Amino acid sequence: MLPFFRSGSVVRLRPLAEGDLVAGRVVLGQTGSGQFVIHRILHLAGSRVVLLGDGNTIGTETVLRERIYGIVDCGPLHLVLARVWTWLRPVRKYPLWILRRFCR
Repeated sequence: MLPFFRSGSVVRLRPLAEGDLVAGRVVLGQTGSGQFVIHRILHLAGSRVVLLGDGNTIGTETVLRERIYGIVDCGPLHLVLARVWTWLRPVRKYPLWILRRFCR
């Protein structure tokens, strides 16, 4: 989840509340293969939630709504910066390459 969370970061989860499942929020979900992931909601598709990690340039995970177990407690500044990061998706492989060199 670079650049917002480094590997090993501690995050604070809270239970889902009404209206929490919206694009841009970071959630803990369980994939169909049983893996737990902390990723950002890309969009909602009926009973499924499509997730994308901030450090991923391609590939998404689709999770059933009932397999979303919590939401990462993020502040308003984080949400604004994350929206910009989402807009940069087509070119974010370049800043990610630099970040991965320095954030080991």
